[in-house]
Amino acid sequence: MKSCDKRNLLVILFIVLSTNLGCQKKGGLAPFFDELYFKYKDIVSSGSSSERIYRIKELHDGYEVIEKDLSPILPRTEKHIVDLWGFIKQSTRIRETSQKTKKHYKHKGKRICIWIPAEELQVGNKFETSLGNCQVEEKRSWENRDVWVLKGDLGVEFYYDIKTGFLVGSHVPSLPMVGSTKRILIETNADISY
Repeated sequence: MKSCDKRNLLVILFIVLSTNLGCQKKGGLAPFFDELYFKYKDIVSSGSSSERIYRIKELHDGYEVIEKDLSPILPRTEKHIVDLWGFIKQSTRIRETSQKTKKHYKHKGKRICIWIPAEELQVGNKFETSLGNCQVEEKRSWENRDVWVLKGDLGVEFYYDIKTGFLVGSHVPSLPMVGSTKRILIETNADISY
């Protein structure tokens, strides 16, 4: 074999291996589809509540995840462009009160919070999501669901469905003047059993 052919073969082998390792690192393809949505209710211990909705639009090379916080105090919309594996490529925030748009990159490269591949949810695994950094702590029952419990900064707990890896809720411990907040999935067209 000529040395030129050997080099070409090595380059092709490197590309194939790099591509396969990259896919393994990212896990499976996100189970998103056009018009997929998740509606959560945030219940504050002080008695107030609000809703948060995530809607997914299919793009040619990924998805747009539109997150609407319907809080009466600070309503906002955040748009995330994610790749086929659920990793954020770009985020844009719009404050509803001023209609100001701000592109930001603090979430770039992190997972969108609404899904983590179920096969990656193992005790001790760490993740960077759009809701913050977290680590898988345990499996348990929460709100009549079997979930993986992920612990985040300041003791926040996130609950992911064991079978699908979709976010089904969270709990933020008590904060001064606010109290604790529980987020629970109340409606979706994803294939999650109740």
